[in-house]
Amino acid sequence: MRLDAAAARRSIEMSLAKPLRVSVEAAAMAAMDLLTQNMVSATEEITVQQGIDPRETVLVAGGGAAGFNSVQIGQKLGCAAVLFPATGAALSAAGAILSDLVFTAGRVRYIRSDAPDLSAIEETMRELAAEISNDVAGLGAELPEIDYWVEARYPQQTWEIETPLQTPQLAAAELLEDIVRTFHATHEKLYAVCDRASPIEIIGWRARASCRLGSPVQPRLAGNETQNGKRKRKIFLAEVGWTEALVQPLHASEDSGKIGGPVIIESPFTTIFVPPRTSAIRLASGALSADLVEEGVR
Repeated sequence: MRLDAAAARRSIEMSLAKPLRVSVEAAAMAAMDLLTQNMVSATEEITVQQGIDPRETVLVAGGGAAGFNSVQIGQKLGCAAVLFPATGAALSAAGAILSDLVFTAGRVRYIRSDAPDLSAIEETMRELAAEISNDVAGLGAELPEIDYWVEARYPQQTWEIETPLQTPQLAAAELLEDIVRTFHATHEKLYAVCDRASPIEIIGWRARASCRLGSPVQPRLAGNETQNGKRKRKIFLAEVGWTEALVQPLHASEDSGKIGGPVIIESPFTTIFVPPRTSAIRLASGALSADLVEEGVR
């Protein structure tokens, strides 16, 4: 799709700039800043609010438009670096190619630990194992890794917690003892309390097999690098206004060493903006890594 810069400018001018009585450039930057902050907030929900410190991570940028503001997102999160994989413009599709095949099986079967039906436990485990074996049969996959767990709770508790089965091959009585012991430990780890004198209720029984099909493949985005050589493009930066930035093909960055911003790095599939006071380098894997620490950004 060929983009129409003039039409985009008119749209921003009519919908944002004129109502806000600001320049088109200021309106466009405000829209980009709002988009960036929304992405930062969404990322904090699955990191900071889950006890994960983004400053100890590398942000992986996926999607064809991720190159526009992923460095700014990484800066706001305090990440050490932002990584643009070679297949980043089609990251979901590449992930589907690289991921293991996963099969799951489940049963809803109520078991109470102080009055257990051991035969029901044995039957449930046999059913799960048979279903998983049937799913993976004939795939030609390597021997799958099979995980078992139960969904259990204290009596009258309103939610269940997932409790892994450490040794699923045990006999029913021993397996139940292992489940009870692991449940109390898991509950204490999650909520800092447990009641080891209380029985537990097991509601759900689950199994999951992960199968790797042969050797991992290294997908690549097919296409010719149409742009060659370095050139410049006029861009607008909030801190300096209109200026010129170097435009460099992604494939040309392989032998360029460290690339200092502001610079625009292009491929047939994506455009990556490396802002001022940030540097990037092309890795042997074909990925581009923007370093947010060394240049004093963090």
